[in-house]
Amino acid sequence: MSFLFPPSVYGVEGEVESFEKQVEGVTGIVRDNFQLLPPPPEPQKEKTSYVIMPIPISNPTVGTGLGLVSMIPYQAGENAPTSSTTLGGFYTSNES
Repeated sequence: MSFLFPPSVYGVEGEVESFEKQVEGVTGIVRDNFQLLPPPPEPQKEKTSYVIMPIPISNPTVGTGLGLVSMIPYQAGENAPTSSTTLGGFYTSNES
């Protein structure tokens, strides 16, 4: 420990020595009892997931209908962000 002035100026000379011994004791206990955790298990390969989204349509211009969108999210590489491929289609009552 370092002080701007010697510990005797503060009147804590004995307390500083006692504190330093306590810190050394705690450091020794931690060092003696520290155990490394086992490495985490290897991540398992994820199964391919997919999303199917039905979209109802009601519009005076095109009538009523249904849309269907399918999406497959995947990761292109180990450090790549998630990518996706999407396919969609719509059918309405006026066949548009």
